[in-house]
Amino acid sequence: MLLRKDTAVRVRITLVFYRIAVISGVPFGGAYVASCLGAGDWPPQSSGPLGLTAGILVGLIVFFEMLLTPRKWLRGYRLLSAQFYMRWHIRLGFLSLPLVLLHSGFALGGALPATVLFLFLAVFASGVWGLILQQWLPTMLLDEVPDETIQAESGVQMQRQAVEAERLLASILAPPEETNRRPLSGAATAEVSIFRSTILLPFFRSGTSTSPLGSRTRAENHFDAIQKLLPPECQPALARLRLMAAVRRQWILQARVQFWLHNWLLIHLPLSAAMTMLMVLHAVRALKYW
Repeated sequence: MLLRKDTAVRVRITLVFYRIAVISGVPFGGAYVASCLGAGDWPPQSSGPLGLTAGILVGLIVFFEMLLTPRKWLRGYRLLSAQFYMRWHIRLGFLSLPLVLLHSGFALGGALPATVLFLFLAVFASGVWGLILQQWLPTMLLDEVPDETIQAESGVQMQRQAVEAERLLASILAPPEETNRRPLSGAATAEVSIFRSTILLPFFRSGTSTSPLGSRTRAENHFDAIQKLLPPECQPALARLRLMAAVRRQWILQARVQFWLHNWLLIHLPLSAAMTMLMVLHAVRALKYW
């Protein structure tokens, strides 16, 4: 279920929904055929043979899915490989949707069953959303961020960039006698100084996408305007600053992609824990009054 990364993103996302439809159709079809053969009612009743069987299977699947956390705690032991576990985590997660609907008999029931059902649907939707992000965003990183850096070291890399940018700007604005180049005109010096203090250095120090240099088009316009004011001796330093700004934009995009790539779990995991606890409570109450 973890699809090949050399497959087109659109195809991989389409296959996700195709497999959901196929996996969901098997339990629905099997339950309908069983009801036609007299093995249960249609739609199934929660306490009937089909509904009860579906509920037991869902409970087992949910407990398997929740093994992800203890598996991470025991990652030092030779247990199931992460890829093997994730494949079955996804497949059984898809299978749980039709089983839950069969167990509910396509109805909400009381307050507790309805709450469990809504939480399950939210967990399922967030899981599918996370899977889609996993198919899409890594490819975006490969295509749009060729200068990707290690996320944990991005702060250090950005600080080094800011220091280098200050050094390059100092070399451009240095007195001519120190650099053996033609002096800048008063207007050029003023323009470069304003660009330095209001646009360039704030961008390298904070690295926000709201900066004029956060947009490739606007950045190129600013650098082109400054380039016309500088003598040939200053062009290499400006070219280096232009390249550094392009790399910084990639790092900003990388941080945004990494945020979406991982932070969907902040929704998926708490909802999963709440749904599991209420599911256990629902099962206990159902057995008590059965």
